[in-house]
Order: sequence, then structure tokens, then C-alpha cells
Amino acid sequence: MSESPKAQALMHLAQAVTRAENADAQAHIEAALGEIEELPWPEQIECPNCGRRGLVGQIAVHEC
Repeated sequence: MSESPKAQALMHLAQAVTRAENADAQAHIEAALGEIEELPWPEQIECPNCGRRGLVGQIAVHEC
């Protein structure tokens, strides 16, 4: 299953902060990382047929 939007954003920002050359840009990216880390993780549910866990939209369309 694919990663949640929060996990994807954290990954991209973590990569961006290591590549940013400007100190102000690094500070802004680190601030964004801190804000996103405080957001709640998306709700995951369990498939009643096979027990697989995932995001609501993913479980709704997965094949058991």
C-alpha cells in the first residue's frame, strides 16, 4: 500500500532540508517539518474479510 500524504510530505521535506543551500530556506523547511509532524496520522481501518490494515480509500478498493 502507498504511504499516507503525511508520510510522503515528511519524506519530501526531510530530503529538501538536506539539499537546501540557503540557511533561510533550511529554516523554513525545518519549520514546515515541525508543523507536519504535529498533524494527526490518517485513520487506518482493517478489512473485515482479510484483516489487512490501511487507509480507508485503499482498503475500499484493495483485492483480498
